Amino acid sequence: ADEETWELVKESNDPDDFKYFLEEFPESPLSSVARLKLRKLKKAQKKLAAKQKPESPSQSAFVSSLKPKNSVESSSPQNKFSIKEGFEKCNGRSFCLRKVANSHSISIFNLKRMATNYGWKGAEKGKQNLKSASLKEKYEKCMGNDNCLRSVANSQYMALSNLKRMAKVSGWNGTRVTQKEYQAIIKASEDTAGCGFLSFGCEDPLTLPPYDSGFHLKDYRRVKLYAKQYPWLGSEIELEQGDQVLVMASGKVTICRHCGHTTIDQPPNSHLRMRIGDGMNFIHYYGNKAGRGFYYSYGNTNNTGELQFAVEDDWSQYPPRKEVYTDNSGSYLLDVFVYDKAQEAGFKKSLRAMIRQNPEDTLFSAQARSFLR
Repeated sequence: ADEETWELVKESNDPDDFKYFLEEFPESPLSSVARLKLRKLKKAQKKLAAKQKPESPSQSAFVSSLKPKNSVESSSPQNKFSIKEGFEKCNGRSFCLRKVANSHSISIFNLKRMATNYGWKGAEKGKQNLKSASLKEKYEKCMGNDNCLRSVANSQYMALSNLKRMAKVSGWNGTRVTQKEYQAIIKASEDTAGCGFLSFGCEDPLTLPPYDSGFHLKDYRRVKLYAKQYPWLGSEIELEQGDQVLVMASGKVTICRHCGHTTIDQPPNSHLRMRIGDGMNFIHYYGNKAGRGFYYSYGNTNNTGELQFAVEDDWSQYPPRKEVYTDNSGSYLLDVFVYDKAQEAGFKKSLRAMIRQNPEDTLFSAQARSFLR
């Protein structure tokens, strides 16, 4: 809403419009620009006032007498009013509203739309939800096609980036990965993280299916976590606040061959740990059983940074001692997916296509089908 309002007021020469913007959206990223614009307008007004000579009372009265009492100028708000005050003082009179719109360098359509969105006195009632619903329907019908979306954005006097941001925040079904973004994910996921140049027995990543405008996927990596890895391995995935993470894990590790059954051939649920960034908030992997593997869905609500994995081995003190990792054996194989919870339908469509694209990977297929159920 702040970007949309900014588009309406940014060309105004009335300081009150920018005061209104700052009052309505004090936390907006555009607030600093609005303050700068407000300072410039106030400075310009002071210079103008200093140059202008005050009218004599007789001259002022003479000029006022020449103005018809029912003229547009006399019956419409002047720039001394904010855009909101000007709208409300017009009481719906079209010629007056046109004067207000012109004085603020916007169309009368945008003025009325702005008044409806913010419930100003005299605005048309009951049309805000209808317009939003109409915009949502138009957006979703485009199915991610940029040419179509640009046409929708232009029809609403919005920037394409603002339309996409609105759709993402609102969770509209048309919010999917673009072809360019999808190709970037394919390129970034070509190698298995954790496998060096001379690594043996390293499984190749899943083959991503051809692009579909209905897909939603923010990132994907296959990670090979060896039990000897000390202690954290980066996945090369940078998480943002609100990201949903799906981790499919399989394999077994042994961290002490002489310490009893709880340390031999242990599955991911026993010793796999995750963290975001370099903090001390360690996440215990609690996966749901799926064939010979597990799947675990985690909603990241607070942290940003690289998603990292570790095999927990004697963390009674932290950082753990490096020597405890030297006799470890085995590994975990992880398929890591990142998506928006609001776009789960699009992500599941992507996942079904991956199952069809990788029929030989029966372990992944079992994990994915369990999650999809």
